[in-house]
Formats: sequence, C-alpha cells, structure tokens
Amino acid sequence: MMKNVNRSNEAKTRRSALFREASELPLSPGVYIMRDKNDNIIYVGKSRALKNRVSQYFSDTVHPIKTERMVSSVARFETIICKTEMEALTLEASLIKRHEPKYNIKLKDAKAYPYIKVTVGDDFPRLTVTRKRGSEKSTEALYFGPYSSAAAVREIITSMERIFLLPTCRHEFPRDIGKVGSCVYDQMGRCSGVCRGRITSAEYKENLKSVITVLKGDIRLATSELSERMSDYAAAENYEAAARCRDSIRSLERLKERQNVVASPDVERDVIGYYEDADGVCAAMTLLVIRGGAVADRRDFEFGADRIPERDGEHGVASELISLLYSSREYVPHELLVSLKFDEDEKTLLTEFLSERAGHKVSIRTPERGEGKKLTELATDNAAHAAEKYKARAKSDLETSVKLTSMLGLEVVPERIECYDISNLGSEHITAGMIVSEGGRLKKSAYRLFSIEGKSEPDDYASMSEAIVRRFSHPEWG
Repeated sequence: MMKNVNRSNEAKTRRSALFREASELPLSPGVYIMRDKNDNIIYVGKSRALKNRVSQYFSDTVHPIKTERMVSSVARFETIICKTEMEALTLEASLIKRHEPKYNIKLKDAKAYPYIKVTVGDDFPRLTVTRKRGSEKSTEALYFGPYSSAAAVREIITSMERIFLLPTCRHEFPRDIGKVGSCVYDQMGRCSGVCRGRITSAEYKENLKSVITVLKGDIRLATSELSERMSDYAAAENYEAAARCRDSIRSLERLKERQNVVASPDVERDVIGYYEDADGVCAAMTLLVIRGGAVADRRDFEFGADRIPERDGEHGVASELISLLYSSREYVPHELLVSLKFDEDEKTLLTEFLSERAGHKVSIRTPERGEGKKLTELATDNAAHAAEKYKARAKSDLETSVKLTSMLGLEVVPERIECYDISNLGSEHITAGMIVSEGGRLKKSAYRLFSIEGKSEPDDYASMSEAIVRRFSHPEWG
C-alpha cells in the first residue's frame, strides 16, 4: 500500500514539474516530442501554440483513458519551434514516419506495401513489383501505389501485359532483339514481338503512355489516346500497329465494365472515411481511390485506442491522418472528400501542405449532401467494418493468450513471447531461429536468425545459450 502511495506522489510531482515547464513554452507553432523514462520517443505532435497545447496534457483536467495512458508514461518532453504551422505539420509527419512513436496513429509503413515500377529510362520499359520507392523526380523510373497487396499488383501488371502486349520474358532489349529462337507468347499473339523487331522503341514507348494513363486510373483517357493512335497508324498504313491498338481498346473496355463506377467518368478524387467505436477500443480509416469515376483501389488502416490519443479533438486526428497518409503516397489527386470535420484554419493548413506536396492545387471538402456525402458514407461504412474485424481479431488473439497462460500456469498474460529453435545439418550450418508473438499475434518483422559458429559437433544447449546471449545484447529488438 505504501509503495502505491509513493508512486502516486511521485507521479503527481513529476506531472506538476512537467506542467510548469510546459507553461514556460512560447505561444509559437512547433512540434513537441514526448519521451518515456528510457528516453524512447512515445509521441510526436504539433500545435499552433506550443504553450497551450503541451500544458493541457499535464493539467489537472480529466483526459480520456487513451490520452491518460500516454501522459502517465511521459518522463520528459522537448519541443522544436517552427516559423509557421506548415513547417510544423511537415516536421511532425517526418518525425512520426522516422520514429514510429508508440502512441501516434500508425499507418503501415509504405515500405511494407508494394509499388508498380515502370522503368521509363529504358529503351523498352518494363513493369515490375517493388517495395522500395525511388526518388519522385527520377527520370529513370515511375512508381505507382502503394497498393494493398502484392497479389493486387501482380494482377494489375498481368492485365497491363495482356492488354498492351508487353513482353513477359526475361530477355533484355534491345540487346536480345533478333537473338531469340522461338517465342510462344509471340506465336499466341500475347506479345508485340519485341524480340522479332516488329515494334520500334518509339512505338513501344507510345504504347507505354497508355499503360501509364491506366495506372493513374483513367481508363477513359487511355481508350481515347489509343483510338487516336489507331487512326494515325491506319492512315500511315501501319495496320499491324493499328490492330494492336484496336485489341487494347477492346480489352480496356472489358476492364472498365468490371469496375465499380461511383461517379461521372471525369471524376478523380480520394475519399477518406474515419470510424471510432463508441467505447474507444479501436478506430479505422478507409481510403477509396476514385479514378475515371470508378473505385480503382481501396485501403483500410486499423489501430487500437492507444494509437489515437486525443489531440485538439477530432480536428487533430484529421490533420495527423491526412498528413501521414500523403507523406507516403506517390500521388495526391486534385480533390479529397473527408468524413472528418476540421475548422477553417486546419483546412487551410492541410490544403497548403498537400498542394505543395502534389505540385498542384488540392481541394479538401467534408460534403453535407449529394454524391460526395454518399461517397464519404460509403468510406465510413467500410472503415466501421474494418474496425469490427480488428476487434474480432483482437478478441481472438486475447483468448489465445489467456488459454496459453492457463496451460503454462503463468500468473499474468504475457505481452511478448519469444521462441527459439536450433537447426543443424550434421556438425555444419548450425542456426538458431527466433520467432516472436506480441499480443497473441505473430510478429514476423521481429523474427531473427542466428548463425552459430565454432562448434565442432552439435550441442543444442551451447547453441541455445549463444543465441540467447546474442539476442539480449540487442535490447532495441524489444
């Protein structure tokens, strides 16, 4: 009992000290960084007035549970004063992306999601899957995405290859032109015959322009471009090239028929729906990518309550979500429809931030009626569904953890479990594998493989000892 009282007093003293320190901050825009007792960054935020925002955390007012949990872990904070709110917003997004603080909203790192890479710098560009996006201003490659899964990317690439008769072989062009024996894809009419020299680099790149147009989401424009090109080829009596354009147009029209059309053909926008359950257990955001009036892609982001502490109310959540989302996306459309509401100052700031990043004017709206309202409701319904699935998974994971706790006779449910196994082939190639479970779910990003050296014969105990000693020499692994 006495220990609990002492801890409570220490917490109050620390909080009072932090409040006094926050009260001395200037009324300037900037970024604040919260750190725990181990000096780890656990939260990053921005404010138009640092003194007012930071001092609110440590005041005597009652905070929501999720915010209180974060505040109780703060040992110290630091601030970076900025000249403008725009500078603060940009810096905040950069710091969150770099440090991935425990209590910030987490949108899965774009590195984990696949992109389509188009090697436009080559004589005969190819479409490939990559998880590492290059420079946006690179003249050697274009990147489209990120997409929701590698399977979705492969399906898109396969469709583009079939529609536009792109080569799928491993030959390098123009090096291998005229050097290939037989090509079954060429014989089947599934390739434009690059290896046979039946299409020039210039013609190939003209064809690729339509591929890029489709990847941007505008099938209608790509069809129009192909129609014009087909007429030009026909007028020049290049009937083979005209026939390729004709076949591509037919394939694109079939592809368009399968799309979920939700707006007029010239509409290009992103729609963002946000949902937080009444108990504050979890939240989710859904992004609907609308290109050419149809839903071209959809992404769901789910996060638990400890990832979404209250900031400046709903407005703060909106700015953090949107700035983080588009700091990792290749393209920002001209219009965003958002279910979350924000005040005019926040709207102006976000508009300026996104317009600067996009290189063109971006409009942000929270529609109250009409087609736009229906789209934000659709996105919000999808977000609600994603949140319910998240809750169901969390419940199942907890049940698994509780069952394991009972089977092992543990006093508390473990938050993290590490399992090790030794594998060897005779006395050679001895390795130790480590797998990790957090919150009842396997965490593959934390897996490790240790190569055990210097053993003349298999010794599982010695190998296990070496692996565990090496693992705990890296506390940053968790």
